[in-house]
Amino acid sequence: SDTLIEIPTQPLANNIFGTCSQISQPEGPVSMPLSGRTLYQIINVVPVRRWKELMRLLELKECEMERIEMDVAHFRERQYEMLRQWSQQQTASMESLYQALEIMNLTGLGEELKTNLLNHSNSLH
Repeated sequence: SDTLIEIPTQPLANNIFGTCSQISQPEGPVSMPLSGRTLYQIINVVPVRRWKELMRLLELKECEMERIEMDVAHFRERQYEMLRQWSQQQTASMESLYQALEIMNLTGLGEELKTNLLNHSNSLH
């Protein structure tokens, strides 16, 4: 009896968390592509111990955070990748970031970030 075993040619998405069977792609245009410089400025103002709290408030999926933690070794690069993933969501905006910082009682850091971004954009002109 020659039984054929079908081997899938496409790799299956890791679904160990049960909630992210597919990598979610934004539908329609990306709402706000952020520059790498902006992402690093955000990383620089947010305390490391509050990072995941910020990502949850920005509605980055828990499974996305866990996937990034498994795939990326260095913490700063994880932060960058999480922010990059968030910035590709349709709901992503600097306003939602500032609102999240306010909820976290980090309004001062939001002001610092606005100042840093404003100073950078002014230095380009």
